[in-house]
Amino acid sequence: MTAYSNEQRLEIMARAREAIESAEATLNAPRPEIEPPVETRAQKWKREADEQAARFAAERAKSDPLTEWEAAQLEHRLAGLVGEQKELVLQIVAGCIAELRHEFAERIERLTAELEQVRADLTIAKFNNSNNSGDVVELPTLPLRRRA
Repeated sequence: MTAYSNEQRLEIMARAREAIESAEATLNAPRPEIEPPVETRAQKWKREADEQAARFAAERAKSDPLTEWEAAQLEHRLAGLVGEQKELVLQIVAGCIAELRHEFAERIERLTAELEQVRADLTIAKFNNSNNSGDVVELPTLPLRRRA
């Protein structure tokens, strides 16, 4: 353990007092005034909108409120209108789907006919080429018709 002399102890104590007095002086010094933060345009618009919403809410509270029966009647009517709207939308969608199915069926028939025509043309082209070269060509089976 290190022993300090009386002079060293007094010097340490004097430095400590000076440090404490300096810290107290800093803490007790007059503080500069802090300016309030500047309100941005967005903050101003939000504040004004909130104030206006509060005014409107107060006006609505002052006006004659609906009775429970009137509110229930309005809700019932609204539910009916929403149901009618859903039914109408479903009818429109069903009509569109039916129309598209019909249109796609016609396209499929037309494309199938075109495919058969292309196959027949290909067979005829093979037949014509084979006649020149002497190869055997398999002809497609054609539907038989009765003679009347």
